[in-house]
Amino acid sequence: MVSVSYRFASREIRTFKRGELIYLAHNTGVLWHILKGTVRLDLPGAEAKTFASIALPGDILGIEMLGLGHYGFTAHALTPCTLSLRHSADIAPLAHMATAITRAAQVIALREGTAVERVQRLANLLTSEGKHPLINQRNALPRLADIAEITCLSVETVSRTTAILGQASGLPHKTYRQKNFQHPADQAMSLATPQPLAA
Repeated sequence: MVSVSYRFASREIRTFKRGELIYLAHNTGVLWHILKGTVRLDLPGAEAKTFASIALPGDILGIEMLGLGHYGFTAHALTPCTLSLRHSADIAPLAHMATAITRAAQVIALREGTAVERVQRLANLLTSEGKHPLINQRNALPRLADIAEITCLSVETVSRTTAILGQASGLPHKTYRQKNFQHPADQAMSLATPQPLAA
């Protein structure tokens, strides 16, 4: 099966909406340099996909293809993305493979600690430690279900946690709700944590 992006391989730059498929595992194609946004990488399974890692601006997507001969992961845009076509002769494979290993270690850290710590770490990754905030950009944020799977939390826990962190974390979940509405659970958690955590 040929994924959507291969039909546009002649384009030097492509944009992807949040949740859009970039390529499928086991297919062959091109290498992509992430200019903007975050990409979710999944391992294919018989019944469902399994979250494996994320890729950030500056990373090369599909680097494993140089060794495997095909994509090792299925890639979706975790946030709106801008990708640039790259040729294998233009990159340093070992350096980018080392980056992929670093990302894998960062992902493991996203599943350790309290819910606040996990979501805060993810926010730091997505915003380059706060250098590129996503405040009030609803469509630029990962879906709650994605955040929950990445951090190994329930959607309900992520919802409460992002409400606590608020805009300071770069993950303003309040933008998903009516302006003056606050869920009782969020209200209780807010009272328990009066001071928002900084990014």
